[in-house]
Amino acid sequence: ETLSRQLASLLELSTVSDADPNRPNVCPRLVVRQSPQDRRELLKRLLNDASKAREYSSNFGVSRNYCLQVWKLCEALWGADLDNDGVPGTDIQSKVHRHKCLLQWLKEAVADVTDKELSETRQGEPEDELDGHSARVWTLLLGGRVLEACKLSKDCGDLNMATLIAQATGDPAFKSLIARQLNTWQECGADTLIADSRRATLHLVAGLRPSSHLETLDWIRALRATARYLCPQIPTLEQIVRTYESYFSSSEDVDLSSLPEDEMGMSFPTPPYDDVYTLTTSVSASLLNPTASVMFIILIIISTYNRPETGNGSPPTMRRG
Repeated sequence: ETLSRQLASLLELSTVSDADPNRPNVCPRLVVRQSPQDRRELLKRLLNDASKAREYSSNFGVSRNYCLQVWKLCEALWGADLDNDGVPGTDIQSKVHRHKCLLQWLKEAVADVTDKELSETRQGEPEDELDGHSARVWTLLLGGRVLEACKLSKDCGDLNMATLIAQATGDPAFKSLIARQLNTWQECGADTLIADSRRATLHLVAGLRPSSHLETLDWIRALRATARYLCPQIPTLEQIVRTYESYFSSSEDVDLSSLPEDEMGMSFPTPPYDDVYTLTTSVSASLLNPTASVMFIILIIISTYNRPETGNGSPPTMRRG
């Protein structure tokens, strides 16, 4: 039913492109109308239909929420531009708004896994068995629930952590002070006495990559941590994606399109149904692999769409250097 309504909207707001006589193998096709108003209306309808859908049958392959989040991502990436007659705003307010929309979408997208982890019973960690709250604080921070993380720290008497988290995305000078303290603890060996989750939280607060923790996360929480804490205060989408991509290999000059999956330093951005189906492909395990989550593919394409093509009609490789 939902798919029928969405297809009807696509048909209504699309036009038929004529076949090109110079390309006899290309058939006429439907193309969404170019006007920003029509595209805005289409996105609004698709999102509205997805939000009203009932849970899909397990045979459909993906959940209702997954489909809804795909359209919400499109809204976060294009909504404001379409409202502005299709012209991306270049002023600082527009950049801040786009970043805020992306972070809000990431927060919603990780809500389920955040709730699931919070519902699990946690024990004190080997480094500090009396610290029973830092693991939950780490989960809340990854999930974008900063106020909850501060409140939990405060309720557990951890006022120092609550204060640090509240300032986590502020002045770079503040981050440098935390980074200096972490370095001092590491030099004297005191960091081995700090709970692992607490140390990871402090690294994020300092704008440093908590490598041993980031690698084990699902891709969407790792991306959110990158966007919120490991990039400049108001980064572009390309900066976020480039930074995230850089964590897949220790080499600064690596072609991620040819990097084997078992050599990647991060969890591959697969969709939530990858454990239900066995997917095989002749394409290398690159970040544009068709087995990657469609949400991540959208982010990759939007962040790289203005880069030159390779000349053969294929997407540009993710080579950095």
